Amino acid sequence: MESQAFFGNFEIVANALGGIARLRELILNLAIRGALVGQDDIDTPLDIAWDSDLLKLDSQKIWGNELLESTPQSWARLPLALIGKWGSGGTPKRGNRTYYGGEIPWLVIGDLNDGLVLNAENFITKKGLAESSATLVPKGAVFVAMYGSIGKSGIAGIECATNQAIAHCIPDENLVSTEFLFRLILGLRKRLFGQGRGLAQQNISQTVLKHLMVSLPPLAEQIRIVAKVDELMALCDELESAQNQRDLIRTSARRSAIDSISTATTPDELNAAWKRISDNWLTLADTSESIASLRSLILGLAVRGKLVDQRKPEGVGLEFVSEFSGSFEPVRAPKTVPFEIPKTWVWSYFGNVSINRDYERVPISKPERETRQGPYDYYGASGVIDSFDEYLFEKPLLLIGEDGANLVNRSTPIAFMARGKYWVNNHAHVIDSTSEHALEYLAIVINQMDLKPFLTGTAQPKLNQAKLNGLQIPVPPFDEQKRIVVKVEELMALCGELERSIVERNELAKRIAGAMAAEVAA
Repeated sequence: MESQAFFGNFEIVANALGGIARLRELILNLAIRGALVGQDDIDTPLDIAWDSDLLKLDSQKIWGNELLESTPQSWARLPLALIGKWGSGGTPKRGNRTYYGGEIPWLVIGDLNDGLVLNAENFITKKGLAESSATLVPKGAVFVAMYGSIGKSGIAGIECATNQAIAHCIPDENLVSTEFLFRLILGLRKRLFGQGRGLAQQNISQTVLKHLMVSLPPLAEQIRIVAKVDELMALCDELESAQNQRDLIRTSARRSAIDSISTATTPDELNAAWKRISDNWLTLADTSESIASLRSLILGLAVRGKLVDQRKPEGVGLEFVSEFSGSFEPVRAPKTVPFEIPKTWVWSYFGNVSINRDYERVPISKPERETRQGPYDYYGASGVIDSFDEYLFEKPLLLIGEDGANLVNRSTPIAFMARGKYWVNNHAHVIDSTSEHALEYLAIVINQMDLKPFLTGTAQPKLNQAKLNGLQIPVPPFDEQKRIVVKVEELMALCGELERSIVERNELAKRIAGAMAAEVAA
C-alpha cells in the first residue's frame, strides 16, 4: 500500500477496535522502512563501512537482516553497536542506607514512558553510584528496557543513572540523531520482544541489541521522518481524545436509557424505553460488554415483576409452589427476602418448585465417548461437550452447571434448557418441573443470581444440590411465568441482533486495518 493510501484511510484504521494502537504501530513501521516521507535527491546517501571484529561482534549472532531488504538503497545497513556508545546500569546494595536518598535520579523500567524522561521515583547518592555498577547517563541518551517490558523506551531529559534492566545508547551524532534513534527503537519493539528469553520473566541483553542490523537514513532525512512521525502521532492523540470524549457521552446516554427501563412503572413506559434502546443502541454502545449489561438488566427486571404487566392472575405463586410441597421441605416463605416483588408472587426455595433428577445422570469417560460417537448430545457443566450413541433423557429439562470457573466468571449462562434426546454427565444438575415454561422461568432466575456466596471449594468452585435447593427465589403465578419467558426471549433476540451488528461493524473495521497493515509491511 502506498503511503498516500495509508494517509487517506487514516481515520478508518483509527476507528477499528484497538485502531489507535495499531495506527501508531503502522506509523513507526512506515518510518523505519523509509515509506513515510520521500527520499530527497540532495540527501547524501550513507555509506558506512564497519568491521565485526573491531566492534567485537559475533557474526553468528547478527540478526534482523530480513528488514533491510525493504528499506531504500540510499540508507546504510549497520549493526546497532555502531551507532553510539552502549551501556547499562546497576543497583547499589539495598541494605546500605548511605546509597539511597541522594541527589542522583536512578531510573527503573517503570520510569520509562516512551517519551522524554524528566524525573524518577528513586534517587541514589554519589557514594551509591561510585560503589556500584551504575553509571551517569547524559541528557540525550536513548533508553531501552531489557527485562519484562522489553523495548519500552525513553530519552534522557536529565542526567541520571539506571538499574541493570535498562540499556542506554549515547548516539554518535555523525550517524544518528537522538530523536530518530528513539523512534527507531519504538518501531523495533516487537522484534526486540521476540528475542526475549527466560521463564519467569522475558529478557534480552546488550549483546542482542548490539547485534541487531538496522537501516539508517541520511541525517537530513532523519529530520524529515521525525517531523512526520510527530505530526501523525499528534493526530493520533487528537483522535484518541475525541474517541474518549465520545465514549463518555455514550456511557452517559446508555445509563440514561437503561435507567428509563428500570424505572418504568407501566407497560407503555417500558415499551417506549425499549424502543428508544432498539432505535439507538448502536450509537449508545459499541462493545459486546455493553450488550452483556443489557442482558443482565433484562433478567433482573424479569424476576422483579417489572418486565410484563400485572394482569389479574388465574392464581398466585403459591399454587406453583404447592405442586411440589414435600419435594424439598414444607412450603414456607424465607424469613428475609432480597427485594420487593408483586403481591401475587411468593418467595420460596428452589427445592420447593423443582424436581431434582441428578440420580439419573451418568458420566462417561472421554476415551469411551470417542469410541461411541452418535447422534445424541452429551451435556456437561457448560452445555454440549460431545456426542454419544445412547440417551438418558428425552423430554425438555433444565440443566444447571454444578462446577467449574463459569460459576464465578459467568461468561456464559450456567442454566440452560436441554431438548430432544440427550445424555448428561455428573457436572450438571438435572432439573424437572410441571411445565417447560416453568423450567425456562427457573433458568432466568438462576442466570441472574449472584451464586458466589453459595459455592463450595476454592480450586474448583461447586454448587452442590443442597445449596441449589436452598436458594431463595421469587415465584410468579403460572400464567405470568409464561409471559415473562416470552418477553425475555423477545428481548434477548433483540440483544442478539444488536450484538451481531456491533461485531460485524468491528470485524469490518479490523479487516480493513489488517489489510492495510499487511500491505504496509509488505
